[in-house]
Amino acid sequence: MNGERIPAKRHRLEDVEIYELTGDELDRIEQEAATIGTDLQFALVLLPVALSLTAALFLTTISSIRVYVTFLVIMIIAYVFGAWFFVRWSRERGTFTRLLGKIRQRRVGPVGEEGKERTPAQLAELPSSEPPLPEEGEPK
Repeated sequence: MNGERIPAKRHRLEDVEIYELTGDELDRIEQEAATIGTDLQFALVLLPVALSLTAALFLTTISSIRVYVTFLVIMIIAYVFGAWFFVRWSRERGTFTRLLGKIRQRRVGPVGEEGKERTPAQLAELPSSEPPLPEEGEPK
């Protein structure tokens, strides 16, 4: 083995499915992927905190009214935000899957003019790039 070439084994794929996306769909995928599960994580942190504070308020005697009110306010805030994040997660949990399903179900229409659609064999014969432009001085 020399330092210039690395031997590699290649295994061919029989079929590859390719999906075309719009810029809007790509932005939605990026947004969904960035926030997926975040709402559930916040809910799963805030609700146990709220339950712990509830238990602390009912099972212990707090002599200072200031400490009691602080615990009560934090508990209420944790319940409200925990429930809000949980509801938000439950509403949005299937949007990413539905978006990808919509893209997968998209069908590409026929290529060509109406009544003169091209067959897959004709499409395979088309050139894959534009022909080169004629050089200066050559007839067009």
